[in-house]
Amino acid sequence: LLPVADWIRLNARKYPAETLADISCRVSSLLGNRPSPRCMATEVEELRHYEASLAGNASAFQGSFFSRPEPLPTAELPGSTVAAMRLMGMLRSSDVDDRQLEDVIATDPALTFQLLRLVNSSALGGRGISSIGQALRLIGRSAFLRWLVIAVAMDKSADTDVDQELVRQALERGRFLEQFANNRRDPGTLFLVGLFSLLDGVFRMSLEEILKRVELSPEATEALLNRAGPYALTLDLVESYEIGLFENATLIAAELGISQARITDAYKDAIIWAAEALSGLGDRTSQKAGRAA
Repeated sequence: LLPVADWIRLNARKYPAETLADISCRVSSLLGNRPSPRCMATEVEELRHYEASLAGNASAFQGSFFSRPEPLPTAELPGSTVAAMRLMGMLRSSDVDDRQLEDVIATDPALTFQLLRLVNSSALGGRGISSIGQALRLIGRSAFLRWLVIAVAMDKSADTDVDQELVRQALERGRFLEQFANNRRDPGTLFLVGLFSLLDGVFRMSLEEILKRVELSPEATEALLNRAGPYALTLDLVESYEIGLFENATLIAAELGISQARITDAYKDAIIWAAEALSGLGDRTSQKAGRAA
């Protein structure tokens, strides 16, 4: 089949490192100087998988290894991002009143401006906003939470192609988890658990460092740091499904009382939702760049 193939996929998780490198090298020797097919190492989950594939002349890679952060000891989150992420956690708590939210928003002029700009848009019909509290009541907590997610994505998605992909995956995962809510699992908390589970890769910081700056609920923090509590198993389900461990995902789904059809529909919805959110973000970013030019 080599003469008609464009790519050859090798499952990096399936073989020992030495075997994977040997297979890649043998395929490369069979190809000689031909530009295609090329070797793609899939399910690269650890550094040893990547190094073995690279040593065997693989030219493309897929896997969760590339979603993990490269910690930068001096890394710091931008002020607006810190405020936005703190608000994400606070918005889901019934113990936090509007006045507390106003105080956080007021600490960041850029965030205040963007909120007022959003509420005064023609789509919302807001006019003559007199306070941050009024703006919050007009837009509603759920809509404001979604806007904050896009605002954080806006800060990072334009940096590199890798950042764009990580942001897309984080949004997808948040939406994916959100759809498995029930009377014991809050949809907003599920969304944040999914989103934050990949933010270490987005911001090149450990989750521990990020969560020091952001106040999430104890249940969300427990799921993210210790894989424990009522939200942990749902996160395990989504991660298994994302990397193709369908047998494991099915077992977890059965334990949670979730059907296979529901998982498939939720995954499709998450992909479409994230694509539409980032597409709209891209349109606004392009318009902003055009006005600046």
